[in-house]
Amino acid sequence: MRVFVITVLLALSVQLSWAVQTEALDGLVKNSHLSCKLARDIRRRDAEQSKSAFQFYLENKAALLAADGDYLVDGLTAGKVKGFCSRIERDFQRQDALLIYDKAVGACQASYAALNKGDTKKAKQDYARFKSFLDLATNTSSEAVELGHGSLQWRKCERLEQDLTEFTSGKVKQLRDRLEQSYARCLPIWSDMSTQRPTNLTVQQLGSRLSKMKGELSAVRVGVKKLKTPSLNATIQEFQTCINQVEIGLPGEYTRHRISALTQQLQRCQSDTVTEGFRAEAVTVLADQQGAALSLSEEQVSQISLAEVALNNCINREQESPIDPLQLDLEIEQESLDDDIVQQMLNEEASATLGAVVKKPAKNTNKDHWKMLSEERIELGR
Repeated sequence: MRVFVITVLLALSVQLSWAVQTEALDGLVKNSHLSCKLARDIRRRDAEQSKSAFQFYLENKAALLAADGDYLVDGLTAGKVKGFCSRIERDFQRQDALLIYDKAVGACQASYAALNKGDTKKAKQDYARFKSFLDLATNTSSEAVELGHGSLQWRKCERLEQDLTEFTSGKVKQLRDRLEQSYARCLPIWSDMSTQRPTNLTVQQLGSRLSKMKGELSAVRVGVKKLKTPSLNATIQEFQTCINQVEIGLPGEYTRHRISALTQQLQRCQSDTVTEGFRAEAVTVLADQQGAALSLSEEQVSQISLAEVALNNCINREQESPIDPLQLDLEIEQESLDDDIVQQMLNEEASATLGAVVKKPAKNTNKDHWKMLSEERIELGR
C-alpha cells in the first residue's frame, strides 16, 4: 500500500512538473514572438523603445533556442519564432554596426585631414581609432561592413594605411601636389569650354595648354608607377577625364572662334568702304589654317564655309573708283566742246535746207575739219 501511494505521488509530481514546464514553454514562445514583433513594428519610430521591447527575447534567447522547433503554441511553432527573432536581431546588429562604421569613416577622414596638414602624429592616432572602430563594426555585423565597403568614402579609407606610409617619405606629397595643381589648371578650361561661347584663349593657346597638361599627366603616371602609390589613381583618372573633355571640345571651340572672327570682318566690310588695307586684313583672316589639324564635323565645316564665302564675296565686290578732280574738269570741258560741235552741225543742216551754199576760201591751214566741211553742199536727210 505504501509503495502504491509513493508511486502515485511520483506520477502526480511528474505531471505537475510537466504542466509547469509546458506552461513556461508556452509563455516563452508566445512572449518571445510578441517581444520581437513589437521591436520590429516600432523600430523606425522609436529606436530606444524598440530595443527595450527586444530585451525579453535577448534575455531568454538560450531557453528558446533549446526548445523543440516543432513545439506548437497558438498556431506558432518554436522554430518559426526562432527564425523570426533571429532576423530582427540581425537587423539590430546591422544598425549598430553601421553606426560604429560611421565612426570608423569619421576617424579615417580625420586622419587624412591631419595628413594634408603634415601632422603625421595625429594622422597615425586617428588611423588607430579607425582600425578599432572598423574591427568592432565587423564583429558586430560583417554584413553591414561589407555593405559600407561599397561607398566612395570607404574606397579612400581602405588606402589610408598605404597613404600614411607613402606620405612619410615626402615624395608622395610632392607628387600629389603636382597632380592636384595640374588638375586645377585643367578644370577652368573645361568649364569655360562648356559655355558654348568662345573662350578668352585662342585655339593655339588651348592646344599648347592641352599639350602641357598631357605631359604633366604622363609624368605623374611615371611617378606613381615608380613609387607604387595607387592612392593617386582616382585623381589621375579625374585629370584624364578633364583632358579628354578639353580635347573633345577643341573642334567646337575652334569653330566658335573662327565664325566670330569672320563675322567681325564681314560686319566691317558691309558698313565701310573696302580699302586695300582692310582687304589685306580680311584675306589674312580667310587664310588662317589653325584648325587644319582638327577633326571637324560636317556641320562645323559647313558653318565655317558659309561665313568664309560671305566675307570673300563682300571684299571682292565691285567698288566705285574715287573721283579725280583733274579728270572731272577734262570731262566737263569735253562735254562743252561736243555741245558746240553739235550746234554747229545743226546750223549747217538748216542752211543746206534753204539752198544756201556757204563759200569760203580754201586755205591749207590747220583749221578745224568742221570748217572745211562747210564748203560742201549738205542736204538735210543725207
